[in-house]
Amino acid sequence: HIFLPGLRAGALPFLNVLNSYHHIARKIFSDTGNQKNIHKRDLKMNMQKMMKQAQKMQSQLMKAQEELAKTEVEGTAGGGMVKITLTGDNNLVSVKLNKDAVDPDDVEMLEDLIVAAFKNAQEKVQEMSGKAMGGITGGMNIPGMPF
Repeated sequence: HIFLPGLRAGALPFLNVLNSYHHIARKIFSDTGNQKNIHKRDLKMNMQKMMKQAQKMQSQLMKAQEELAKTEVEGTAGGGMVKITLTGDNNLVSVKLNKDAVDPDDVEMLEDLIVAAFKNAQEKVQEMSGKAMGGITGGMNIPGMPF
């Protein structure tokens, strides 16, 4: 099995794909005997190259995730009457309410505004995360990754 030190759990599906390719390639070349010795060497070199690329990508993804965690985005609703601030890893930082948004006779409206502002902030986090991670993965969709 392929092991990358410091691997985050969310990247495991990506490694499963690499492991699958590795096992398939080993099966193909073990079944064909010595006729393909040159191809075995090429395959081994390609696998080593792929592993180096995967390790580099993992390192870049981890760095990008750390940077996203430090970044804050603001979601708003009700024309800015409610503001929610999230970090790039979806941690809630703050909730700001305009005095005009607080009506004791209409609590449901305030609840709806808070939910809408939170969703707006989450959409911004997803967009920011997609841009940051997409540049690293080349737009490749890696199962289990949060972008």
